[in-house]
Amino acid sequence: MQAKNKINPVLAVILLLAGLASAACAQDDSWQEKRVRLQEEIERRVQAEVDLEVKPERVALASGLKWPVAPPQKRLDEVFAEAEAAHSAALEKEYPSRLQEDIKQDALRLYGYCKVGDEVTIRTSGKMGHEITGRLQAVTPARIRIANRWVNAVDLDRDTMARFFPEQAQEVQTKYVERETRRLRLRMDDFSRQFRRQNFPGILRQNGYRPLEELNGPEYLHPANWISQSDWFADRLFAARQACELELRPEITEEIYTDNGFYYDDGTRAWLPVEQRPKTESSSRRTSSGGVLDKLKRLFR
Repeated sequence: MQAKNKINPVLAVILLLAGLASAACAQDDSWQEKRVRLQEEIERRVQAEVDLEVKPERVALASGLKWPVAPPQKRLDEVFAEAEAAHSAALEKEYPSRLQEDIKQDALRLYGYCKVGDEVTIRTSGKMGHEITGRLQAVTPARIRIANRWVNAVDLDRDTMARFFPEQAQEVQTKYVERETRRLRLRMDDFSRQFRRQNFPGILRQNGYRPLEELNGPEYLHPANWISQSDWFADRLFAARQACELELRPEITEEIYTDNGFYYDDGTRAWLPVEQRPKTESSSRRTSSGGVLDKLKRLFR
């Protein structure tokens, strides 16, 4: 009867170890859950401290903005379209569209084809050049006759002499129009650059936009280089909060964890319960082995 009640030593050891493992797992789950709660508390504490330290109105004033910072009423593409419309109106006023037609008319007046019987006015070349007016009487490659006067081709510049031959006259007119059009376009382009440089930034700023950085070249003509003041302010506010977080988080983290029985383990780079802080190797072995032997001795007494 006594033999039946005798405890199997192997089974006892297994049950003991299983119990210890179960207790250890439960303990692990407990401190890990606590660490999650502490981390949530840290986040709440950090955000609360940042809210106290970083005031949006202060960031706005420090950034040169009026508080509150309102979002723009018009989209960026709409503002650019309005600025371009103002430019087009100013360009038309300074260089009317009729100037292109005026160039063509000047080409006809200066280098239009003259046939026999037409009333013409020409000017001879050289320092002693003078005007000759009259009815064109005859044309040869070497000279022309106006009224009763012959004028040698060598006394006329090439473009003037070309007026008396249809194909050459058309060629000179075409070159004149192209040349004067290029000159007009250069003046218009210069006007456009100056107008945009002087007016576009002001128009954009008045509508609540600012450049991503100080722009000194044609980059200010690209919408991608502009941002709303409200978005720019949001970036500044985020950066200020982030900097404050970086400063406050380590101190708050250490305070909360240490006050709740945790220490920072450099090896695992994690906060762990102080009960898991490693002791000296020999002491650790003695404590560990002694504890198990004592439990086994008490079991079989």
